[in-house]
Amino acid sequence: MDQQVPTLTFDNQTYSVDLHELRNFLSNCREFMEVDAESFSIMTQVIADNLIDCAPPELTVQELKPQLKFLREVGFFLRSMADSTEQSSDTTSGSPD
Repeated sequence: MDQQVPTLTFDNQTYSVDLHELRNFLSNCREFMEVDAESFSIMTQVIADNLIDCAPPELTVQELKPQLKFLREVGFFLRSMADSTEQSSDTTSGSPD
């Protein structure tokens, strides 16, 4: 059976939401970290700190700012997914597939 992949459009660009790829991403992350909202938050903060600490001295704050903002948004996105699924699993019963 062919399942329809959810999509969304933003600024005339269509994005697919591939749950299989999300599962693979989480599975790969689980190999080196906990996969929960707090761990996503910590990991993105550590990466941001390393980015700042290891940036070349000639790199300006203005050049670094977009990278840090992007990383912050990725962190918010990952935490929001984990928060919503953790809340959902607290209120539903059943076993994961």
